[in-house]
Amino acid sequence: MKPIKKFFLTIFLFFFVINSNANNSPESVAKKFYDWRFKAHFTGVPEAATLKTARQFLSPELICLLDRARIYRDRFTKKFPTDKPPFIEGDMFTSVFEGANRYTQKSVKLIGDNAIVQLRFYHDQGMKIDGKGWQDSVLLRQKNNQWRIADIKYDGKFDFGNSGSLRQNLLEELAKDNLELDWHSKAQLKLCH
Repeated sequence: MKPIKKFFLTIFLFFFVINSNANNSPESVAKKFYDWRFKAHFTGVPEAATLKTARQFLSPELICLLDRARIYRDRFTKKFPTDKPPFIEGDMFTSVFEGANRYTQKSVKLIGDNAIVQLRFYHDQGMKIDGKGWQDSVLLRQKNNQWRIADIKYDGKFDFGNSGSLRQNLLEELAKDNLELDWHSKAQLKLCH
């Protein structure tokens, strides 16, 4: 191979690798997820088709827990049609029940194969711009050179908002046996490990 061709091939490969890594950085995965989330317009736990799309952003374990939550919600709805089931409404991916409609990235912290991306979210209402917002932390894990969201820590402190973390809230409800729903938590959650 001629030296000039070899030089351009080397340059091309260098920029290809740099661009590939930038597209799969923790901050880019968090950004792509929330950009998609704001356009997807769903409330509560996502439906199966929506979860399928979310696989490109969320860890397999988190997808599994969300899928179990969807199944639990559907069983509850069928068994108790006049009662409000868990996981039916609200934004599960931010601290605020009504959700956010914009965000800014605050910081990224890498810890080996884990990362924390802190985002400031805002909930604008019509012409009323939310100037304060709140901060949540997106926890990501790298596996097979791919970053995926493993959990969301709700850092906003609201009377009627989410607290703890997404994973914690899912497990809190799903880890209880419910014989009326034929829900055996160990068997259901075993699939998510």
